[in-house]
Amino acid sequence: MRGEKEKTICLWAAAALIFTAVVCRFLGMLFIHADHMGLARSAIYIFLYAAWAVSVRNRIIHVRIRRYLTAIAAFMVFWFLVRTVKYYFSPELLSPHLPRCLWYLYYLPMLFIPMLGVLVAVSLGKPEDEPLPGWTAWFSAFTALLVVLVLTNDLHQLVFTFPQGAPLWTDADNGYGPGYVLVAGWLLLCALLTLAGIWQKCRIPYSRKRIWQPVLPVCLLLMYTLLYYSQAPWLRFLLGDMTAVFCLMYAATLELCIHCALIPSNTHYREMFDASTVGVQITDENDQVFLSSAAARPIPEALRTKAQNGPVMLDEGLRLCEAPIRGGHVFWQEDVSELLSVLSQLNETKEELQGCSALLEEENRQKQRRCALQEQNRLLDAIQQTISPAKARLAELLRLLDGAEDAETARLLHGRIAVAGAYLKRRSNLVFLADQSGAVPSRELLLCLNESAANLRLTGTACAVKVELEESINGSAAGTLYDFFEAVVEEVWADLPGLNVVVSQNGSTLHMLLMLQSQADLSPVARRFPQAETEQDEDVCYCRLTVEKEGGRT
Repeated sequence: MRGEKEKTICLWAAAALIFTAVVCRFLGMLFIHADHMGLARSAIYIFLYAAWAVSVRNRIIHVRIRRYLTAIAAFMVFWFLVRTVKYYFSPELLSPHLPRCLWYLYYLPMLFIPMLGVLVAVSLGKPEDEPLPGWTAWFSAFTALLVVLVLTNDLHQLVFTFPQGAPLWTDADNGYGPGYVLVAGWLLLCALLTLAGIWQKCRIPYSRKRIWQPVLPVCLLLMYTLLYYSQAPWLRFLLGDMTAVFCLMYAATLELCIHCALIPSNTHYREMFDASTVGVQITDENDQVFLSSAAARPIPEALRTKAQNGPVMLDEGLRLCEAPIRGGHVFWQEDVSELLSVLSQLNETKEELQGCSALLEEENRQKQRRCALQEQNRLLDAIQQTISPAKARLAELLRLLDGAEDAETARLLHGRIAVAGAYLKRRSNLVFLADQSGAVPSRELLLCLNESAANLRLTGTACAVKVELEESINGSAAGTLYDFFEAVVEEVWADLPGLNVVVSQNGSTLHMLLMLQSQADLSPVARRFPQAETEQDEDVCYCRLTVEKEGGRT
């Protein structure tokens, strides 16, 4: 396939460039236009790593990983540029210290490239917007500290040492200090951490079995480093250029990680597209099919055009959908047969539920009516039970009125009937209000007593009412006070020239005081209200009743 052919061509082209660079090195060692061969060799490597950077940017999807790999390639290019200037442009003519400074600059890419490899391994499997762990900042800072240690070697000679009295820049007489061991150990640690992190975070099947492939260049680089510093003459002759070997082995390690899918890339998309079980087609701007998966059914051009305005239903429960992409369109076929079947069942269920809902609503309405009637009957029963004695007295008064022999008797009976009627109305209202919330406004008790007092005045009885209560009181307590008032009035009716009513509150108790100008017998009232107190003072009778604010009698 075209993707595999392009990959093979790039691989052979890279191998050919590397081989050409090696040939240029040996030709330069034979003093055949040495400078020209060296420059050509540097240009080949610079071009190779610049092309690798472009390739990485095209293949790696993860933004952070792509930036790190691009930075690694940029450091490799920088390393070769520094090396080229050092060896082929005679920088000592500008300053005798410049070759040494360029030598120290080697360690800028040499330290940062492995560090960036560790950051690549840490970034694997993380979302692009998720920050790296906090320890990576210290990791980067320590790498930068090592770079500073190398660049300031002239001040302390902890990395490279020079003979006493010799110039600081020599080609063969320098030694290595403890700082150099630290740098070398740090390079090895970074390489091992990179491979371990990539291997640990790989989630693609069978990729871990191929971990030996990217490990191989690391092992070769480690062997090369040990042999290089062992002063092996044959190695320095064959592979004496550390810059080329280091960059080549490290780039090969990262490229093999990409090849083994240890670093995810967007390669092999064509194979995945062909093997997809979803029917997908990609067309160009002229609506010509560019790619088609094996599961895709042939679709007429007219239907594809229609699908650009919205999904189109095909036969056998298939739906054709479209989305614009750069340079064309993508069409995919969705099997929605099961969804249509479920939708049909849901519609049937909906109709059944609608019928059941109508029945339930009607049943609820009937229940509400029954509950309302039951509540009304209960309330009527409560009112009937409360006022039944008063109704009986009213019936008796009406019977006496029918048999009244003179006008004065009839007038008095009319007054008693008015008072009894007011009591029936107001007492029923107290029952109704108390049933709603358990409490009634204190003003309601005042209205009850005022209406009864007004009817008493019609019979010639002087009457005054004073109520000093809080905003609301218990309905049962209010009913008890009003019942006591009515009972006293009924007992002293025949001898009642005047009546004063005072209702007050003291903490949690309510007090009613009736002051009567009467000497009537109130023993029936005492039997009905055992806690009531009566006191006779000459021609004035004092009747007291105390009830709890919550409604219980005391």
